[in-house]
Amino acid sequence: MLYLLVFVCSLVFSSCAVVAHMDQAMVLKDYSDNKDDQAAYVADCSRKFDELLSAVKAGSSFREYSRKPDFIARFGEPVLTQVVQLPEGQPEERLLYRYPTRYFDGLKVYVFFDTAGQLKRVEHVGKGAQD
Repeated sequence: MLYLLVFVCSLVFSSCAVVAHMDQAMVLKDYSDNKDDQAAYVADCSRKFDELLSAVKAGSSFREYSRKPDFIARFGEPVLTQVVQLPEGQPEERLLYRYPTRYFDGLKVYVFFDTAGQLKRVEHVGKGAQD
């Protein structure tokens, strides 16, 4: 009889503990699901940067992506966008592309657009940029 009482008590108290901590368990599940989404996003960004880098190294003119919306639709959102002043005083928009997990030591591709959103030039810099 004592064993039965201990067994019933353990079931009651353990199930209460599970129900009491359900919110925390759901947060951990959501975090795990989000990690999968993050990994897929990083893989997609890396793939698009590889394609951009290959096109730059092949000497592409990017004629079919000469408008900023077309370029972004093809190669994804840039890591950073800045407006820079040329020595002549004209502003240009500079878009930075790089691998999403390599902050300082990887290749970078800078894409320059004029104020009308037309592609002006593409430069790649970093270790191995001359390959």
